[in-house]
Amino acid sequence: MAVAPPLPGSEALGELLMPAARYHRLRRLLQAQLSPPRMAHSLGVMATCRSMAPTMGVDPSAAELAGLVHDVAKELPASDLERLASMAGITYSHPCERHPTYLHATVGAYLAETWLNVGEPDVLRAIAAHSHGGPDPLLDAPLVWCLRLADLTELHRRYGAADAIRWTWAHRGWRPAAYVACSNLVRYLRQEGIPCHPNVLRAVKELEP
Repeated sequence: MAVAPPLPGSEALGELLMPAARYHRLRRLLQAQLSPPRMAHSLGVMATCRSMAPTMGVDPSAAELAGLVHDVAKELPASDLERLASMAGITYSHPCERHPTYLHATVGAYLAETWLNVGEPDVLRAIAAHSHGGPDPLLDAPLVWCLRLADLTELHRRYGAADAIRWTWAHRGWRPAAYVACSNLVRYLRQEGIPCHPNVLRAVKELEP
């Protein structure tokens, strides 16, 4: 199968849409929280989100912000995630949402709001839902899918399925790309022994061509 080049905008940070002062403040706080590879990933997701947004009917400014801060809780120990989830009053729609794979997203939305002062509801919802957890009826909002796809295809993603997702997005559109992404996610979760959220299985079924 031919491999398309990386999604436009994933090669570099590009021109920022958010005010420079806000960007530098968020980057400074995130750099204190994240390892260099995770920070580089977050910057890549920011650029790729912004690039993908117009073709998905998403506000590029919201996509840029969601991409930058989506993994704020990714590297926290499981005990800290559980403590913060309790503080935030986070409830679970399925037992597997206590696993860090899912919990880092919902706790990340809490930290984005309370620590990073992100107040945009659609951005917070996208951060909370980007790992497919939760009962939110807007789990399938275009911004959420934009963030998920950018998360899996930004420049630093080198695993084999990333190229397949990029190619599908470039040649067939974002919904077929989302199907490829979710199908691969199911395989990955099972391989790693991580509980597969029913929302992921539902997405595969609903997106199947």
